Amino acid sequence: MKVDCTKDNNFHHWKKARRCMIGYGVEVVMAGVVSAGGSSSKGRRPLDAPRGTSSSGSPRSCSFPVGGGLPSRAFMRPSLLALFLLTALALASAEQVVLLDTTTESSLEWTRYPFGPNSPTPGWVEESFTQFENGINWRSYVVCDVAYNNVNNWLWTPFIERGPANRMYIEVKFSMRDCSLFPGTALSCKETFSLLYYEFDAATKEPPFWEPESYKLIDRIAADEGRFTNSADIIINAEVRSIPVTKKGIYFAFRDQGACISLLAIKVYYITCPEITKAFAHFPTTPTGAEVTSIEQAKGVCVAHAREDPPANFLCTGDGQWSLLSGGCACLPGYQGNVEKQSCDGEYRGRDSVHV
Repeated sequence: MKVDCTKDNNFHHWKKARRCMIGYGVEVVMAGVVSAGGSSSKGRRPLDAPRGTSSSGSPRSCSFPVGGGLPSRAFMRPSLLALFLLTALALASAEQVVLLDTTTESSLEWTRYPFGPNSPTPGWVEESFTQFENGINWRSYVVCDVAYNNVNNWLWTPFIERGPANRMYIEVKFSMRDCSLFPGTALSCKETFSLLYYEFDAATKEPPFWEPESYKLIDRIAADEGRFTNSADIIINAEVRSIPVTKKGIYFAFRDQGACISLLAIKVYYITCPEITKAFAHFPTTPTGAEVTSIEQAKGVCVAHAREDPPANFLCTGDGQWSLLSGGCACLPGYQGNVEKQSCDGEYRGRDSVHV
């Protein structure tokens, strides 16, 4: 079965085409990385895109199989196809080191404010979000205090140690109700929430994590994928933000000021350039730098029975890719280089092997 996802629509770039696929629940698999409409529940409406026609006067279109696999036919400009392939290769190379993933937890019990029987508002409540047809059974937090004035609900993650990370990423999956669902009853309905953070080093005398004024704002987040206006239609939004980190660990905080939100899944991670052996030199897993434009240099260690010729260096870019290899190693006399295995083998009698 095929869906003409972009009929009568004019897509100027890949992002809108991808949103169209997600809107129809189409799963796109590229280089081992899945970008799926599975993050949107059953019954979700497709996202609208600007109307337009091609230069020939006919509607622009892209057709692809539903349920997996790369597009079998794609009427895209060469630049779009190149961008698609480059994105797939990039995602396949970088690695995520996950520090927190609420979808694997059976209970969260995070710190909340206000909390207790004397609270001015009900505040954040932990509950389960289930879509058994999609294999989803997540612990989540919900809040919907639209009928109250001066709403100020806070929710904190546990303390997350950064380890060797220089830059930390947080992915938030959430749903949000449209304020039009509360005509005449909403006193403070909002359609955004704030994401904040506070770095903490146990060796210093800094304010404890529950003092809100110590927090730095990352972003005010809106439901870019859409807000649902019907209880039967749940639209799951996914947003990713990142910040540089330098201290021992970090708290993330979510501040609600009158929205109706479900925080469905939270993942915190950092990105690394994966361990690799190249030019007969081994390069360890290397975390990316503090900024997305940062470049980290990794020094290679020669494999067994090899020597530097000259010293090997590899650059780890901010998106987790290895780039610009320089130098390398050469097998010692008596050993032959195996390029495929990146090893110096046997008792080969002859000249030094050239590094590759």
